[in-house]
Amino acid sequence: MSFKQEGVFEAGKGDLVKSGTWSFDENQNLITLNVGQQDAHYKILKLSKTKLVIENFESKIYLKK
Repeated sequence: MSFKQEGVFEAGKGDLVKSGTWSFDENQNLITLNVGQQDAHYKILKLSKTKLVIENFESKIYLKK
């Protein structure tokens, strides 16, 4: 059974801050970030209550409740 979580996020700094929605698929260990019409899928390398590290992503991501 697939476990999914969804929410909103902000990433980037200054004028480059982007916000959008995210969804998490525990079975595949993937997080999907959606900004506008674009979806990006990332493999999660580390996930804790305070930190999310994903593959090939250099900006800090703030997941909002």
